[in-house]
Amino acid sequence: MTGFDLKAFPTMGDSVAVWILHFLYPDRPVDREMLKKILAAVRAAHRFPGLISRDYDRVPAVTFCLLEKLGRRAEVAEDLESIQAVIEEIRRSSAGL
Repeated sequence: MTGFDLKAFPTMGDSVAVWILHFLYPDRPVDREMLKKILAAVRAAHRFPGLISRDYDRVPAVTFCLLEKLGRRAEVAEDLESIQAVIEEIRRSSAGL
């Protein structure tokens, strides 16, 4: 992911998680570096729900499924803590929806 990707993600919401699941996650093991990139992407995608262009992408349903699956596969406690922190951050940002 590049800086450009992270600038585009705030308007995409749940579509980012759909994209990750469709293109990256099923075929590739998720190492710690990829996990950091995935977390940065979903965090950016839900940071400002008002910027998300499609109403249905404002609800982080697929994002939570992705994060829960990553959490079940986390082998390092630090990774699980990072995943849980992103889940909480997204819950807070989407609470007013």
